[in-house]
Amino acid sequence: MSHEPYELDDEFVMQMEDSPPFQWLISYTERFISCSTRTKEGRPEIHSVGNPFTISRIFTDTFLNKSFDTSLKLFGVFITVSGENQEIISKMKDYLGEAIVISQGGNAKRIAREKGFDFYSLPRGIPSRFLFPEILGCLASIFSIKISLDKLKRTIQSLTPSTPTENNISKILAYAISRDFIISVNRNLIGVGRRIQDMMLQTVNRVQNIYWDDQLELFLRDSKRNGKIIITESSIVIEDPLNQLSHKLQDLDLISVLTIIDFAINYYAIISKKDISFLDAFKD
Repeated sequence: MSHEPYELDDEFVMQMEDSPPFQWLISYTERFISCSTRTKEGRPEIHSVGNPFTISRIFTDTFLNKSFDTSLKLFGVFITVSGENQEIISKMKDYLGEAIVISQGGNAKRIAREKGFDFYSLPRGIPSRFLFPEILGCLASIFSIKISLDKLKRTIQSLTPSTPTENNISKILAYAISRDFIISVNRNLIGVGRRIQDMMLQTVNRVQNIYWDDQLELFLRDSKRNGKIIITESSIVIEDPLNQLSHKLQDLDLISVLTIIDFAINYYAIISKKDISFLDAFKD
C-alpha cells in the first residue's frame, strides 16, 4: 500500500502504548480470567445482551462447537457487565435452575447471592467491549475449554503503536479499512462479523458492511478494482489489486485474529481523525 510516510508511525502515535485503549488491548493476555468448571454435566443457556452477547456469540460459534444431549439438565449463564440490565435481571429472578452469573456487581450480584448462583466478578473501569478476555475466558473455563495464550502474546508484540507499519498487520489493516476495502468473513463466524461491526460503530461511529465469504465474488463481479480483506478463524488476507500487493497472515488462532482486528479499528480511528469513544453504545 502506498502510504508514505505512514501516518501511524508518527511519534505521537508511537507514544500511545501507555494510553487507553491501547493499554486495554496490550493487556489482553493478562486478563483471561478463569471461572470454576461445572462439576455436573448439563446443557447451557447463555443469557446476554449488547457487547456481552457479541462475545458470547463468538464463543458459541467457534468454541462451544458440540451438541448437547437434550435430556441433560439446563443451567443458566447470565452476563451483564453493569449488573443492572433489566432484561437479564428479570430472567435471573425467574430462573429456577442452577446458574452462573458474570458481572461487575449491582443487582445481578445481589440476586445471585439470594438464589445461590455462582458469581464471577468483572473488573471496573474498562468499557464492556474491551472486556473480551474476561468474558470469553470465563465462558471457556466454565466448559473446560483451554485457551492457549502463547500465540496471542507473540502476536500482540507485533501490534503495539511502536511497531512500524511494515511489521504491523493491524496498522496495514487500518489503512485498508480507511480505503474502504471490502471485508469478507466466513459465514460460520457470525459473531466475528458482528464484533467488527460493534467495534466500528462504538469506536468511530461508522456502520461497517460485512460480506459473507460465499457472497464476495458475486458482489465483486462488477467491482474488480476493490481491495479485499478476507477473514477466517485462522488467517487475515489483505488484497490490493491497484498496487498489486497482498498481505497474508496465516496459522493464527481466533483469539489472535480478533485482537488484530481490535487494534486495527483503533488505528483506523487515528487515521480518520476520530476521537476514540470510550463509551459503550449498547446496553449490557
